[in-house]
Amino acid sequence: MFFLALTRRQMISAILRRNRVSLAELAHRFAMPLKDFVREFEYVRKGLPHDQVLRFEHPYCRRCGFVFKEKHRVKAPTKCPKCRSESIEPAVYWIEPRSR
Repeated sequence: MFFLALTRRQMISAILRRNRVSLAELAHRFAMPLKDFVREFEYVRKGLPHDQVLRFEHPYCRRCGFVFKEKHRVKAPTKCPKCRSESIEPAVYWIEPRSR
């Protein structure tokens, strides 16, 4: 039998091609602390082929609806600047083919 062994980064890319997932969910799947996983995620983001693009939905406050629009900030916000609530819906990420 022949088994194709994927690296952790290849597995992360494969998951992101099929699902929209938060970084906390991915870190949990790989049994890694979120802080360490963010570093791994950055390598995946930077190493994407040119025909693919990483998309994401911005995190937002569940209480007042404020949307955090930092472009490339991976670290999740902890508190809403508008209402000071800590109930923040995290950003979700996925990979899709680049449109021509």
